[in-house]
Amino acid sequence: MAYLMLMTLAGTILFLLYFVWEKICGEHVSERMKYAVLVVIMFVHVMPLMGLRALYRSLLDLFPLPQTVQEANVLVHVAEVNTATETYTTPDYRLRILIMVVWLSLAVLLLLRQCISYLYKRIQLRGVAGACRSETGVKIVERLQKEEFGLKRRIDVLQIDSDESPYTMGVFRPVVVLTRKLDEDELTWALRHELTHIKQGDVMFKLMLELVCCLYWFNPILRWFKKHFLNTCEFACDAGVANGRTKEERGAYSKVLTKIATKKKGTVMSNALADDDEIIQERISLIMNSRKMKRWEKIIAVSVLAVFMFADSLVAFAYPSAYHVEDETEIDAIVSYAKAGDGLWTNGENNLVFEVLYDKEFIDENGTITPANDAQPTVLCPGHKWLQGYFQVHEKNDDGGCTVTVFNSRRCPYCNTIVVESLYATYIYVVCPH
Repeated sequence: MAYLMLMTLAGTILFLLYFVWEKICGEHVSERMKYAVLVVIMFVHVMPLMGLRALYRSLLDLFPLPQTVQEANVLVHVAEVNTATETYTTPDYRLRILIMVVWLSLAVLLLLRQCISYLYKRIQLRGVAGACRSETGVKIVERLQKEEFGLKRRIDVLQIDSDESPYTMGVFRPVVVLTRKLDEDELTWALRHELTHIKQGDVMFKLMLELVCCLYWFNPILRWFKKHFLNTCEFACDAGVANGRTKEERGAYSKVLTKIATKKKGTVMSNALADDDEIIQERISLIMNSRKMKRWEKIIAVSVLAVFMFADSLVAFAYPSAYHVEDETEIDAIVSYAKAGDGLWTNGENNLVFEVLYDKEFIDENGTITPANDAQPTVLCPGHKWLQGYFQVHEKNDDGGCTVTVFNSRRCPYCNTIVVESLYATYIYVVCPH
């Protein structure tokens, strides 16, 4: 669940940075580039960034920071460890499992709902395919595929008696659905629009958008993202159709757009020309004023975007480290390995005993002991690389004895930050031998 939260966090942050990028670039960035950036943002929602964390940490190894130490108390990450005799869980383990079950149940239900709606629409189309297949539309598509789009896949065209705006269904075998109220010239422009959607892979991207929205149903910003994504998709498609056209051709395309635009849309997973009047006017304005980006505009837009994407990728440092022990026999191997370390041995029980060299010290998995000094200043560390081990505190008692408290812990070798986690063992000596 933590991975999902971090993925949607990275996507949400990048979406907000997108508006800053759009504001900075203004009219110098095209709708097609905006759409490409939104597609990247959608993929960020489903791509974990652990690999980037390893890359950034390897780069940090080239610039080690001065050694300083500080302590911090944090909760242990959710975990369940089963052995032959006992089961260990963190206190909030059951709560986190319950949250995950609720999230997964709602995500599956929403996804099933969308799939059923999509399949029902396809079944309806299959039922009328024979009677509604447009031979004229198919011929126009074949001509446009050969002369303008270079598409080789088979594309079917249906014309139905409906007020639905034209849309396309299917990724591998697309079906374009049009209204019968179009003459041949208008039909050509409508098919150019739908073929542009097919060439851009918009049907697949919209299916993926629905999946993302189902997975992150708890993120309210995704509703805003979805609306903006769909509108920008249409803007980018219009720009693709208008590219290289004369003013008269753009005017003809705009008239077709106005004629077939309705407020009733196709399925949630289809491409549609429909939208409200304000969006239609904006689209017509973009069609009439569409232009290619200049080289310097592309360089500036990509450079600013790269900076924002790098800043967003730093979320990778928030991913929790994962440790996995295959079976209990590895425990003996770990103890044997630890016995070879400096100042570290076993007392014949399950817990390890560490040599007391300092009142506060960190012992890593190799047995190396490092002093922990509260007085040392804190150094800003851009990314921690944790070493697992133990944090040990030695305290003198009033009766001449001492108490040694050992915690499971981890330490960053760059800044010496020591994170104290769960209690490992407590040793009480009647007479202090240290």
